[in-house]
Amino acid sequence: IVVVTKCPPGFTQQERNSIVKELDLLPHQSIFFTEILYGQPYHLFNRSSTNFNANTDVLLLCGIANPKPLKDFLAGYVRSYDMLRYPDHHIFSTEELLDIKKHFESIESSSKIIITTEKDSVRLQKFEKELFQYPIYALPIRHNFLFGGEHDFRQRITSFIDSFPKVLPGADNPPA
Repeated sequence: IVVVTKCPPGFTQQERNSIVKELDLLPHQSIFFTEILYGQPYHLFNRSSTNFNANTDVLLLCGIANPKPLKDFLAGYVRSYDMLRYPDHHIFSTEELLDIKKHFESIESSSKIIITTEKDSVRLQKFEKELFQYPIYALPIRHNFLFGGEHDFRQRITSFIDSFPKVLPGADNPPA
């Protein structure tokens, strides 16, 4: 199974066919395409949700390998965003926390929030005491299968798992 992820909005059947042709898969291989859908932002600590709109200014905290889809998404919904980018899997330091707070305070707006990924929000949990009063929100994502592929994908995965022999815990001689 090959899954092409992060397809851009408006990804067409023609683009799909071009990729399928380029990959030249073997007959037993299947290919699926997904896009990222963004959910409702929620506060890192009290879990309250928020909305942002064309009047919102955002400080984006981002420690992911490819922030382009996230930046493109925000650009279509908010007045402006400024990004503090960190390496993938980054562990935030106390000095960086001070820099984040300073950067946020420098944004001259009455409608400003901090947005981060769910992945990065986990690494910010240790700063709950310092960040609880800030409007800091995690933006959840989910993958959406394109071209009606979700059912076939799930069926193939389930069949693959079901094809393995059932072995009871503690069995001395599992079946061959």
